[in-house]
Amino acid sequence: MCVAQIGGVWAVKPPPQTSPTEYTDAYYTLEIEAVNPYKRSYMFSLIIAWGIIASMKTTRQRVLEYLRNKPGASALEISRALALTPANIRHHLRILLDEGAIQISAERASGERGRPTLLYSLAQQARAHNLGGLASALLSVLTQAGGEEGRLRMLDEVAQQMAGQPEAGAAHLTSRLNACIRHLNELNYQARWEAHVHGPRLILGHCPYAAILPDHPELCQIDAFLLQRLLGVAVAQIAKLAPHPQGGRVCIFRVSPR
Repeated sequence: MCVAQIGGVWAVKPPPQTSPTEYTDAYYTLEIEAVNPYKRSYMFSLIIAWGIIASMKTTRQRVLEYLRNKPGASALEISRALALTPANIRHHLRILLDEGAIQISAERASGERGRPTLLYSLAQQARAHNLGGLASALLSVLTQAGGEEGRLRMLDEVAQQMAGQPEAGAAHLTSRLNACIRHLNELNYQARWEAHVHGPRLILGHCPYAAILPDHPELCQIDAFLLQRLLGVAVAQIAKLAPHPQGGRVCIFRVSPR
């Protein structure tokens, strides 16, 4: 990030970007009253904060770009290449691991006692195709047609296709929950269910759509419709990519016992 003052104008330039869809390589300016030092100080702080946020938004994309060009890199190697602290890089690597965007491809002996050095690469699915981009484009087009009622109907139809034919003979809710978990795990949800005083809870340990979820929160509605079709009862989402005590992030749905 670069900040400069020209007369009564402050200008902020974001750091170099790695994607043509991000910020353009230009200065963003904000005029500040030179006669009011308090306002000038306040607005300058806002500019600095804006620049920091913009940098944080692109750090993970810079990490992905680095791993795309140099797979099998350690957190220390990435930190040196991107001029960031190893702790900062490890934070972003943990998030990318949780999202399924990268994977630990190998371990390297450190030469000292202690843990080996972890080496990171793009996840296989991230290197192999652009299905995330295609899915995002299709959702953008489909959810803009037919108003709110049509949008919900379309999402439910998608869930119906994903549900397929529920297993026969699962009359008891426990049996349906077990069958639901089997189906979800075939779809890579890493799901499980737990009993709870207010009704069973379905815990999804992996979001298969994490790469496009920020732009398409309606995917959570598809999950809800999917669970309702598999279970035959109402569900309500009570947690979305929430930190879990055992590590990682989970989505949790409360299942109505009736």
